[in-house]
Amino acid sequence: MDTNFYQHFFLLLSIILLSRLHELNLSRKNEKILLRDYEAKLVSPYEHYFIYFFHFSWFAFFLCESLIRQKALYGFPSIICYVLLTVAQILRMESMQALGIHWTAKIYCIKDQPIVKKGIFQFIAHPSYLAVILEFFALPYLFHAYWTLFIFLPLNLMIVLNRIYLEKKITGRLIL
Repeated sequence: MDTNFYQHFFLLLSIILLSRLHELNLSRKNEKILLRDYEAKLVSPYEHYFIYFFHFSWFAFFLCESLIRQKALYGFPSIICYVLLTVAQILRMESMQALGIHWTAKIYCIKDQPIVKKGIFQFIAHPSYLAVILEFFALPYLFHAYWTLFIFLPLNLMIVLNRIYLEKKITGRLIL
C-alpha cells in the first residue's frame, strides 16, 4: 500500500469535491435570485439532471479506476497536470466572479439581459467549460485513469458543445 499515493490522491480529491459542493450551493442561491428578481426561465428542464448524473458518473469511474491503479505521475508531467488544474480553478473562479448572480449550473434565459463581456469573458467566451475540459483531462491523466480519460473527455466535449449551442440560441448569437 502506497501511503504517499493515498495522501496525495485524497487531498486533491477533497479540494475538488469541496469546490464543486460550494459551486452547487452558490448556483442554488443565484437561481433563487434570478427566478425571484429577473423572471428567469429555465432553458432545458432536464438537461441539468443529465449533467449532474454525468459528472457523478465521471467522478465514480475516476475514483474506482484511480484506486485500482494506485499510480500517480511524478516529475515534469505531474507539474503540467497541476498547472492545468490550477488554471481550471482560476477560470472557474473568474467566471463566477464576472457573472455574479448570473452564474448558475443550469442555463436560464433572462429577457433583455446583455451578454457579459467583462472580466475573463473579455478573453474567453466560455471559461467555465474550458475549466471542466482541463479538469477532465488533467485529473485522470495525473492518476493514470486512462479509461476515464478516453471515455469521458469526448463525451464531455459533446455536452459542452450542446450547452454552448443552447446558450447561443437563447442569446441570439446562433447563426443558422
